Amino acid sequence: MTHSHIKAQWVIVLAVLSVLLLAACKPKAVDVIPTAAFLPSDTITPSPTITPTPTETPTFTPTFTRTPTPTDTLTPTPTDTPTATFTASATFTITPSPTLTETPTETETPTNTPTNTRTPTNTRTPTRTRTPTVVPTILSFTVEPPTVTSGGLIIARWEADADTVTIDQLTASNILINTTPVQAKGERSFTVSADSGNLITFRLTAVKGGNSTTRAISITVQCASPWFFSPPPQGFCPTQAAQSGAFVFQAFERGIAFYVPNTNNVYMLANEGLRVNAYPNEWNPGVPIPTIVSPGSNFIQPTAQIGYVWQAKNWSDGRSVAAVMGWAITQPQNYSGTIQVGNPPSDVYIRRPDGAVYKLALAGTGTWSVAGNAP
Repeated sequence: MTHSHIKAQWVIVLAVLSVLLLAACKPKAVDVIPTAAFLPSDTITPSPTITPTPTETPTFTPTFTRTPTPTDTLTPTPTDTPTATFTASATFTITPSPTLTETPTETETPTNTPTNTRTPTNTRTPTRTRTPTVVPTILSFTVEPPTVTSGGLIIARWEADADTVTIDQLTASNILINTTPVQAKGERSFTVSADSGNLITFRLTAVKGGNSTTRAISITVQCASPWFFSPPPQGFCPTQAAQSGAFVFQAFERGIAFYVPNTNNVYMLANEGLRVNAYPNEWNPGVPIPTIVSPGSNFIQPTAQIGYVWQAKNWSDGRSVAAVMGWAITQPQNYSGTIQVGNPPSDVYIRRPDGAVYKLALAGTGTWSVAGNAP
């Protein structure tokens, strides 16, 4: 192909392109046609071998020629395609705008929750707190004296604005002793006893309109006869004062024994099961007790009141007292002892020579325990 043919073809191509550009754009494209006519001369000047450059320029022209095909499909917006090419950045920047407009709408919906926080309208329940008009009131309450002897009287005085009023007596551990209905105003005497403990609580309860209020006062109850040892038993008092006497004490292989002239009883306390048996004294001075040969110098045969029981009496289970207690290991010791009857009277407290105090629970099977110490 000659140079003239190539030039003729380019002229035809440029003419077609100019027609297409004139059809798609405004008449301003007429000024571009002469400059486009110089493009072949630029590409031709290097050499015919640089024909690839025309292929490069057609590559741009196909892109322009391809745009007409979308413009055919996009004929509703033909004018938008040029602006889209120039304002492509704008079209891309428009896409974030939907996300911006959507996020505020999402944040606005949570802000509607304050409508839910209008629940303070429910807190208008203060109308219910108008009930103080029917709440009972304790105007005064006293209990005197603060300390009283067991079996003594106390006087309670009170005044309340209430429909009903009661006075309860409680132990130190809040166990109810009794309940007494009373008038809204008045005074009343109560007998107190240490049988329920050394601390009694008086509780006044006032009720009105379904509501209640209370007030409590505690008093100390002393025993009419104090305990002779410490610590004193809690919750009850002795039935009588402590008594002293010429007691006899003796230790055995497997227990100890007391003779108490105040009760004229012999008390045998066995180590086995911490059991105790009480025997009325049947021995009188001058009554002989058969002598039994001791098995060794370290053992002693008991005599007198304790010896008579040891040799002649049986244990509660039928065995002999001697079999349960064994031989005496000390000589009988006369001393000034102390005894006190507890509550119930079957409980007896005895002091031994060294000051230890034993509680003898004689009811039932009979047991003993160390209760405290006494001077």
